[in-house]
Amino acid sequence: MKKTITTTQLVAKESYKYLIGAGIVLALAAYWEFSALSMLILLSISAAILYFFRNPERIGEDDAADAVLSPADGVIVSIDREFEENFLKDECVSVTIATTLKDAHFIRAPFASSYKQKSLLHGIFLPINNEKARYLNERFAAYFEGENGKNFMLSVIAGSLATKISLYQNEDSKVRSGERVAFLKSEFQTVLYLPKSVSIKKAVGDKVKAGESLLGYFAS
Repeated sequence: MKKTITTTQLVAKESYKYLIGAGIVLALAAYWEFSALSMLILLSISAAILYFFRNPERIGEDDAADAVLSPADGVIVSIDREFEENFLKDECVSVTIATTLKDAHFIRAPFASSYKQKSLLHGIFLPINNEKARYLNERFAAYFEGENGKNFMLSVIAGSLATKISLYQNEDSKVRSGERVAFLKSEFQTVLYLPKSVSIKKAVGDKVKAGESLLGYFAS
């Protein structure tokens, strides 16, 4: 399988201000000759920032045109059939993935498509594991169109740590399978709405990685 490099950044650009701040604090601590324990604590905090904002390169488990990859890191918490009323306006297969603070926080395209529309619904900020969070929390939706009716919608539900989502794509821009489309500095849930013809190969409780783990296939 050919590997496509989609970035040269080791960390998300959203981390730069935190890393610069940590670097200044470390430099001042060294200048003022802080104790070894204090320096170790500061270095640990800097390492935690690097880990939180890590920007891993991913290779999809299958690069076939009908393959659907995971859009987010985390654990699958539900697989359902439901009517999507905003963009697709049809019965869909929905896959919900819960992303914790320990996971990488990029959202990626599950297959090649074009980014078309977005919407933002304001709400509250319940813990993401609360069963009401999906309906009451602030959430962002993005609609993508693929070839031959392979359209999908991503609904990103913010957790208790309110934060702004960073979008990397402009409307009508084309995205490759596994390409980064957004970043969120919080725990969150991603609901992927797919045409009902998609066959899902994963189960509730499975761990997945964005842009790497195979979720399923479109019917041939």
